[in-house]
Amino acid sequence: MAKKNHHSDAVDESDRGCVLVVAANLELVLERLLKATFTKNNISKKVQESLFDSNGPLATFSGKLRIAFAFALISADDYADIDFIRKLRNEAAHNSEEYDLSEHPRGEQIDKLKCVQPYLGVAKRYNVSKIAKMACDSGRHESSTVRDVRLLDAGFIKVHKVHLFLGATDISARIYYSYMLLPALRKLSPEARELMAMIQDRRLTPAQHHSLETSILGHALCELRKAGLLSPLFWSDKNAKEIPVYFHPDEFQVAMSRFPLISDKTRSVVRQELIRVGYLQP
Repeated sequence: MAKKNHHSDAVDESDRGCVLVVAANLELVLERLLKATFTKNNISKKVQESLFDSNGPLATFSGKLRIAFAFALISADDYADIDFIRKLRNEAAHNSEEYDLSEHPRGEQIDKLKCVQPYLGVAKRYNVSKIAKMACDSGRHESSTVRDVRLLDAGFIKVHKVHLFLGATDISARIYYSYMLLPALRKLSPEARELMAMIQDRRLTPAQHHSLETSILGHALCELRKAGLLSPLFWSDKNAKEIPVYFHPDEFQVAMSRFPLISDKTRSVVRQELIRVGYLQP
């Protein structure tokens, strides 16, 4: 068992629920990847909808996975790992018996996944035999699901559930980073990249945004919006115009490290403008 130290919908679920949530997230990432690829190649929305509807070739998890691999959008290792998780999903969804991720051979198979390798040994293990035996000592029968809920309430998570969650999250982040974030960043001007890097910590106020919009950085601000790196708030200004708020993908700093350093001149121009609008301190 591992000690719970963060919240996640997946790890808070039963073993069966964890598998279903993790698999659903991966399928959604694949769908977004394929749609982004189709859009890039000028495939109309109507055609895309027909591909993904209930009778389309990409309606199923396996269909999305195979096409993504066939078009070299994911690696062979990611294909194999996702396919294993897909099979786990099918097993969990169609098996009415108690479902345990640590049961042989599931646990061993999970720990052999390529995406899990960086996380082996990361989670600290605890002996929870006393907690697990409470029901037996009281003389009542307890299913593995009920036992897992009690262990979760006590702050413990099965190691194999943690490994599966972290590995699947790693795949999702890698797909997003490699095929969706990097292409967007490559199209940004140096000013837009530097502006993105400098407004990480908090959103721009409406006044700050308006000042930048009408400044020499107006084009950079527009680039970030078009690239999806600035998302609108849920409210509008007095002219019913949506005010963007900074959105920072977790993989942004890693992606930025792949680009050459921005010139001191560009950095100075962006910094001076952010000072002028009151976002940065002099």
